[in-house]
Amino acid sequence: MKSFTFPDGLTHIGDGILANCYSLEKVTIPPSVTDIGKMVFSECSYLKSVTIPGSVKSIDENAFWRCYGLMGIHVASDNAFFSDKDGVLFNKAQTRLLRYPCAKEGVYSISASVKSIGENAFYDCDGLTGVTIPGSVTIVEPSAFHSCANLTSVTLANGVTEIGDKAFAQCIKLPSLTIPRSVSSVDNSVVSECESMTHIYVESGHTSLSSKDGVLFNQNQTKLLCCPCGKKGAYSIPGSVRSMEAGAFAYCSSITGVTIPSSVTTIEEATFFSCKGLTNVLIPDSVNRIEDTAFYSCTSLPSVTIPGSVTSIGEDAFSLCKSLTNLTLANSVRSIGLRAFWYDPNLNDVTFIGTQAEWNALVTNSDSGLENKTVQFKIPPKSISIKKLPSKMTYTVGEKFDPAGMIVKVTYADGSTKEITSGYTYTPTGAMNTAGQQTIAIAYKENGVTKGTGFKVTVNG
Repeated sequence: MKSFTFPDGLTHIGDGILANCYSLEKVTIPPSVTDIGKMVFSECSYLKSVTIPGSVKSIDENAFWRCYGLMGIHVASDNAFFSDKDGVLFNKAQTRLLRYPCAKEGVYSISASVKSIGENAFYDCDGLTGVTIPGSVTIVEPSAFHSCANLTSVTLANGVTEIGDKAFAQCIKLPSLTIPRSVSSVDNSVVSECESMTHIYVESGHTSLSSKDGVLFNQNQTKLLCCPCGKKGAYSIPGSVRSMEAGAFAYCSSITGVTIPSSVTTIEEATFFSCKGLTNVLIPDSVNRIEDTAFYSCTSLPSVTIPGSVTSIGEDAFSLCKSLTNLTLANSVRSIGLRAFWYDPNLNDVTFIGTQAEWNALVTNSDSGLENKTVQFKIPPKSISIKKLPSKMTYTVGEKFDPAGMIVKVTYADGSTKEITSGYTYTPTGAMNTAGQQTIAIAYKENGVTKGTGFKVTVNG
């Protein structure tokens, strides 16, 4: 069917009535129609033009979904609710841009009369190569530019206050985005799956956001908000970071390694979701929770050591990690979520820092994917104590602590013990500059489990 005329007297065009009519080239809407429903012309790929009569009062935002050949949407001049300009659909006052035709090509400068860009307004507009959004626009609604496959340039003027979820998601050729200082916050889904994006910039003078090496942070860089999907190689998260936004590295397929600082306590939901190039991640002893889907579909990750600080691993946390062969985790883990290690066909080397009884209690009936794995057990240290104090216990200001003569006793979970004179760490390591009693902290790490103790020395002025 290449042509279709709706009957005279029709008032409502129902949802999806012409959806998937791929050969449709021409449609006629009579002046009796008042409402155009959802997905009415969805995927009518050869439809080039539509004229909206003056009678129409409402048009669903997805009425022209994936009309890849559409060059123009035209509106009768007597319509009281809608208008068009150069084939682009607006409300009557042209303060709201509603739909840009998918096949319209080139760079588009949005008129200064526009105050908002509607949800899905440019969705799948493969002909669009660049867009300039003026300061009159305050809101870019969710998915406004989603899947604009050839979009390479976006200029956002100061004045935009809100950028909706997934506004520029899957714009696969967009190399960067600059957030104007008028935008108070941005969800990381705004540029989700923008595989060519290497930099997210923040306009100078922003009071709540900042950027470093193309990565988006809050203003004082204590929270990492979004790493652009096109960033390549190994990345060390700055030591100032205390938390990461859920999904902060999602779809960063070219990231090969990540170092997480000891200031981070939680790996949030979907933090490294589908980081398919990730081959190395260092989880510090400070982390106590790994949330749902945190490393889901990290298909190149060969091994994971979960430190003894972690108490819970969420659902699907390491599902679909098809290259995962080695896993080490400790008896500090109290819960493992459903499917946490499902579809990991090569995971054959599991080391558990604890007893078989602790392992059985953890994984039996857990549906985590670890139930039938062959496990190597290592007994973790339960505590450490000072068997013999150091030879020197009194210092003067400016001297450094000397551990000579000290013996540390390590007690294991099974009751066995050993005595060591090296292999532990102590703080402070530098000069002691305050007179009085000074605490010396001793730490010993074995099989991913760290235990500590301490004692006091005297520092004379």
